Amino acid sequence: MSRKHKKHKKHGFHRNPGNPEERLFRRITSSGLWEEARVETRPPGTERMSDVILRFAAPLLDKAGEDKSYDFALEFCIVVWNLSLLPPEDQFEQRQHLVEQIVKGDAHETQAMIDMLLDRKAALFPEYRRAIVDYTLSFAEGQRHLTVASTEMRR
Repeated sequence: MSRKHKKHKKHGFHRNPGNPEERLFRRITSSGLWEEARVETRPPGTERMSDVILRFAAPLLDKAGEDKSYDFALEFCIVVWNLSLLPPEDQFEQRQHLVEQIVKGDAHETQAMIDMLLDRKAALFPEYRRAIVDYTLSFAEGQRHLTVASTEMRR
């Protein structure tokens, strides 16, 4: 196996500048925002968070089209996922801020989507405590490919 294709042990992915995980990791580490956190794209012994997020977001993604609405739905679901990890006393303020930022129509519909996603997170993914710190959505072979970087949240 050539040096180029050896698994990079620290980060858990192949050293390939075209690899979405490698590009995402470089972007996160160069930002300096996550110096104190252990940010991973593939935590050892865990399910890929990209797969978890896609299952979590399925109700909205299934309704989204093939254009920017899919990207918006995915981003919205990731924000709500991270919102679900906050202590209950902090969720209300952040939730209000989220609604104010995105509402172009009915605030009640947005609140209902947030409620549905928070309920879904609590019911189907209660053991997952990883916050999504960044993600990339790429296209390869006619398919979307989601890559996420996450960090474990303290309880």
